[in-house]
Amino acid sequence: MLGKSDVDVLVISDAFEGVDVRDRIGDLLPYGVGRAVFFEALGFTREEALRMLEGMNMLMLDAVYYGKVIYDRGFYGQLKSRFEKLVAERGLVRIKRGWMATR
Repeated sequence: MLGKSDVDVLVISDAFEGVDVRDRIGDLLPYGVGRAVFFEALGFTREEALRMLEGMNMLMLDAVYYGKVIYDRGFYGQLKSRFEKLVAERGLVRIKRGWMATR
């Protein structure tokens, strides 16, 4: 069932600190099952999200570029600001199969 969802939900919370990634998936999976639209939830800490963005991780770049914020306690602004800085600094552009730095 993993990898077959129509919607991905990123849950960014420091409550995941010290929790194995597989356990996070197991903890979040039940929230998407049995819905009109199955969604796959993935959990990251704020530090992990920023590191993924800085590392030009396609999942995080796409999440910030295409994503819709459902709930935020202020961290999304920081993430979006860093994304925009990366776009300007590295000349990031979205291409067919990912992202490309033009600088």
